[in-house]
Amino acid sequence: MSYPFKEDYAGTLNSLNLRRMPEIVDNMDGSVDIIIDNSFMTSSPTLYRVVRQQIINGVPSGSTEEKTSSTNIVSYSGLSGGTTHRFLIRAENGVDYGNYISIDKYISKYTLLAGSGSLLLNESSQTKSLLELSNSKENFKAKKWATAYKQFDSITAAGSGDIDTFYNFGTALYMDSNFDNPNQSAAIGFFISNGGQKGYYLSLETTTLAASANKKELRIMKASGGSLTSLKDSQTTIAESLNGVYGGREYLVNIKVRFTRKNDIKTVRIYGSVNGYKFTATDTDFEDTEEKIKNVAIQPTKQIALVCQSGKVAFDYVYATEIKDQETFNRLQTVGSIQNGIFSNDFLEVGFGDIVYNPNTSEDSSLIPANGIDEFGTTVREIYTAKLKFDTRPAFPINVSTGLNTGATLLGSRMGNFDAEVYLLNNSSTTIPLDGSSLYIYGNTLSDSGQLEYKTNDTSEYVYKEPIIFETKWIQNLEDVESLAAWIKQNVVNKGKIVDLEIFGNPAISVGEIITIKYSYAGLSGDSNIERFIVTGVIQEYKNGGLSTRLTARKIHFSNV
Repeated sequence: MSYPFKEDYAGTLNSLNLRRMPEIVDNMDGSVDIIIDNSFMTSSPTLYRVVRQQIINGVPSGSTEEKTSSTNIVSYSGLSGGTTHRFLIRAENGVDYGNYISIDKYISKYTLLAGSGSLLLNESSQTKSLLELSNSKENFKAKKWATAYKQFDSITAAGSGDIDTFYNFGTALYMDSNFDNPNQSAAIGFFISNGGQKGYYLSLETTTLAASANKKELRIMKASGGSLTSLKDSQTTIAESLNGVYGGREYLVNIKVRFTRKNDIKTVRIYGSVNGYKFTATDTDFEDTEEKIKNVAIQPTKQIALVCQSGKVAFDYVYATEIKDQETFNRLQTVGSIQNGIFSNDFLEVGFGDIVYNPNTSEDSSLIPANGIDEFGTTVREIYTAKLKFDTRPAFPINVSTGLNTGATLLGSRMGNFDAEVYLLNNSSTTIPLDGSSLYIYGNTLSDSGQLEYKTNDTSEYVYKEPIIFETKWIQNLEDVESLAAWIKQNVVNKGKIVDLEIFGNPAISVGEIITIKYSYAGLSGDSNIERFIVTGVIQEYKNGGLSTRLTARKIHFSNV
């Protein structure tokens, strides 16, 4: 047969050559997503072309189906389960194109049914505050999961009309390290309903299991109508994907979700983090009447799910809370996934922030609102409040440090020049020490720097001089001294100028009268809208054959100045 590429293996432009094998994701519903890695191209493609043809007994058979896309993701749907297809892929820019790559892909004959083999959370076995779930190879092959559900009253169901709400979910999980069965898989679900048949799942698979099915280790999946599909996420290339997932390690999962409904169109934006690796995915309502395609985003519910898809998984805790406002949500997108202990900073702020900002919080109300966390057993975490005075006072504190003790997390602090108050949470699963090597405040001491003297220059030789001496021990350098002197001169000194002057005899002037003085050499403008003087002294003299008047006047302030 003849392919549309005319068997031109080399292409016309080497800079458009595909240098990495594209990834084909089987969505387990008769559709695939072809993700083309363009990270090593030296030219920018404007088009991606894919040709599909079914393979029967190793031979291409039937008609071909060609698709193009301006993005590096090309999707096919309506493929029969249990069949194999060949995909020819290349990148193009105008009349130029790179080499093509040929990939054969087997389409799964299974359709996943989420929630099979489920159990209630309070029926699961609990050992050392860990929730353990396991699933046999037979159940995994039959697409049945071991699932534990829990309802959180800290989550409110979405109301009617236009809304914009924010949520926070997370867990810590350990997949079994098993040499005989390295195929381990776990998931956490949110917005769950219908016994797990509806909701979103963050799925994490060991590299061995993901590679065997040519899938990514980390996926966001949507369960709806009894089937499970993968949402397109930010992992568009191998370099941008989470790699190297193995059993026997702790994986800290944090998910922030923004749900909006406007004009009856729902949108779910998912921002996830696994051990600090960040990714995003979006699901929104849309309908294509011509293609007869309809997608419906899922509304928030109170229920979450913890899932073991394959092997054995242990969960340390699970939490579900609401984030109060968009400002907090946006800020946590930047710093919220930082995590040293069990809980991430975003959960600590949402769950414990009121304790720091309101010191009068009672013990009962200082719990995480409406039972937003389950640690699978009786666990007591101490919030330690330390009030202390600095060894050297006064001082300028910079920060609080717990040193190498990553199990202690600083919830908040109040620091002054003489003392400080700090709030610390035991963010571990064991007792941890707090001593001088693991809790301290560092900064700079304020010391006597010696006497610094500074004298400003007079503005005019005609201005009445008013000497002012200002002494303080709080000014630490000459720059601050000069700044303070300039401020005093501008705002205090000479604001009430006293002027002595002699004029031609004027017996009509008396004490208390308001006058203006024009004498530019002394900086006196004579403008009554700018400065006025009140007469405080008058002396009338007769000399040199005539009357002479000597006045003493003080500058006054008025509302127009």
